[in-house]
Amino acid sequence: MKGLTRAAAAWAMAVLASTSVAAPGAKAAAGNAGKKDASVAASAAVTAAAPVEFEGTLEAGKTYVAEVAWDNNALHIWRPIVDVKVPRQHAWTIDWTNLARFPALKTNAARARPQRFRFTVAGVDVSS
Repeated sequence: MKGLTRAAAAWAMAVLASTSVAAPGAKAAAGNAGKKDASVAASAAVTAAAPVEFEGTLEAGKTYVAEVAWDNNALHIWRPIVDVKVPRQHAWTIDWTNLARFPALKTNAARARPQRFRFTVAGVDVSS
C-alpha cells in the first residue's frame, strides 16, 4: 500500500524549451555615444545573453547549452545527458517547441550520437 501512496503523490514537471543552433549576436546602438561606450554596451549585451552550461536545473527565461541524446527506448524524445534535478517523487519531460525547424535531427544519423543544443526555457509547469 505504501508504494501506491508514493505513486499517487508523484508530480510531473514539464519544461517548454525552444532550441537553436545559431550563436547569439548582440548589437549595440551607438547613437550619440562614443566608440568606447558602444563597445561597453555591446559587451554587456553579449554577457547578459550568453547561455550557461546546463547542470541539471532549469529556470524560465534562462538560455542553456547542453549535450542531448535521443531516447530511443522509452519516450522517443531528445533528453539532456546531464540528469534533470527534480525533487524526489517527481517526473519530468521537455517539450521542445520548435524541433520541426531542424529536420536533420529526425535522421537516424543525428539520433545515433549526442547533439549540442542551445535552448531557452519558455516556462516550467509543475502539476500533479
